[in-house]
Amino acid sequence: MSVKTKPNAWVAVDTDPATQLTYAPRVDPSPLTVSVPGQDPKLGSLIVVITNGTPDDVAVSAITFTIVVGKPGKEGSPLTPSTKNVKTEVSDTTTWSFTGPSSVIASGTADYVLAPATGSSATLPAGHSVYVQIYDFETVPTPSTSTVTVEEDLVGVDPTFTTFTVSTFPDGFFFDSLIPTVQSGSALVPVAQVVTGATVTLTWNSSVVDVKAQTVYYSNATSGQQTATPSVLGEWASPPLTSDTVFAVSVVAQSVGGEPLTAALQTAVAVQNPALVAASITTGTATVTGNETIGGSLTANGITATGVQVNGSLSAGGATVSGALSAGSASVSGSLTAGATTVNGALSASSANVSGNVQAGSLKTGSATVTSGLNAKSGSVSLVAGAQTINPGTYLARTDGFAIGVVGWPSSTSPGCVGYAAGSSSGMTVYATGGNLGAFGPAWSDYQASNGNSFVLPVAAGTYYGLSAAQCDGGLQQAAAPIWFYWVPLGTAPAGVATTERVGDPPDERTPTACSSPRPPAATVSPSRRRRPP
Repeated sequence: MSVKTKPNAWVAVDTDPATQLTYAPRVDPSPLTVSVPGQDPKLGSLIVVITNGTPDDVAVSAITFTIVVGKPGKEGSPLTPSTKNVKTEVSDTTTWSFTGPSSVIASGTADYVLAPATGSSATLPAGHSVYVQIYDFETVPTPSTSTVTVEEDLVGVDPTFTTFTVSTFPDGFFFDSLIPTVQSGSALVPVAQVVTGATVTLTWNSSVVDVKAQTVYYSNATSGQQTATPSVLGEWASPPLTSDTVFAVSVVAQSVGGEPLTAALQTAVAVQNPALVAASITTGTATVTGNETIGGSLTANGITATGVQVNGSLSAGGATVSGALSAGSASVSGSLTAGATTVNGALSASSANVSGNVQAGSLKTGSATVTSGLNAKSGSVSLVAGAQTINPGTYLARTDGFAIGVVGWPSSTSPGCVGYAAGSSSGMTVYATGGNLGAFGPAWSDYQASNGNSFVLPVAAGTYYGLSAAQCDGGLQQAAAPIWFYWVPLGTAPAGVATTERVGDPPDERTPTACSSPRPPAATVSPSRRRRPP
């Protein structure tokens, strides 16, 4: 059997188990630490999740976990000095029982058995799990790694075995707080990004005081992973960084028998304007003051140049080109800033700021700023994201858009009916009046007719706009005019944010509400009219 150890796992499992079921152990606290003589013992817990990862149900006769107890001997390093006061638990007591030895064991091995609650076998369905726990055991007084043996007895097959190991660390073991820093006066301050060529100082806390037991690993774009041993406890200064760098620090605590117990932490630092190193281009630093021409494809985390011409495709995390950008196709996951841009194929970017003309087969961007001109010669331009009905109130626009107010008419032209809608934004106010109106016909005959009107209010992103509605009063109003509003955004808001948000009540738009005395009633004519859509 081959056991694979992993940093920060504190347990190691068999890499090639013969069992049908899988066993996932863990300890609590994590990691276990030794009990110090003369002090209250440290208590630990071993939890094992047993899973049937096969496509078929499995009939289980018993699963036995054998731990080493007492002192180091021929069975290996112990997990606990004694089984006294050790308790057990199983997640499903209806189907299973989980019991330990009937009497206290202080030397040798102890068996903890998962068995059917009733009968000679129990079924663990396909894809299901059951967990068992051995807890409140006293940890050993000496750092060590103990082996737990698992015997799996399934119905109709011979028993199979697997193992896993549990490590117990020295008393008070800790390893945490790995942070990259830079010098600022007399202090080290945390940092996430540095300029190219700068250095960082890693700091961390550890109970392991031997610097030789601490190793720093860091990535290097040209030479591959590098290692270093710090000369100062809990501190290490990096070489100059020219590209984004990942750091890992590991500490090793020795146990009885020389078995290493390893813990590791990881962090990363971004580098502004990093040097580009690729399979086809290898350089420490690349500064392009003129045009850059690449015959094949170009893939990079970031591009900064006076001009870029790529005969193939361009793919970058972000691109800043002070001159012209020309490519067969361009995909920029970050922002694109360029002069005149010509892309024969598709151009996509999370945001685009182009000072010259943009020419592309298709353009897809989260936001675009074009200071010269944007031409859609053979395709369509889609800006309207879809209208939504809104109520009177004060709103904040998350995108550019139009607020539309509509005043309709009642079901009949006979009653007196006048309604008003108003909208305002950025110092501009617009109105619409609707309802029923009085008009003159041939020979000055008078009649009433339906009268609908609307307004369109342009609203800039990030500004507030107000919508209000009012009905004519004074006793002459016999029916209410239907009034409704739409919001039509241009583009889309950031993910998870609505294109507009109601933030208050309708403003006072000074909409008129008083009506003057009408002429004497006259015969009415009901013209054909459009009704408000539902």
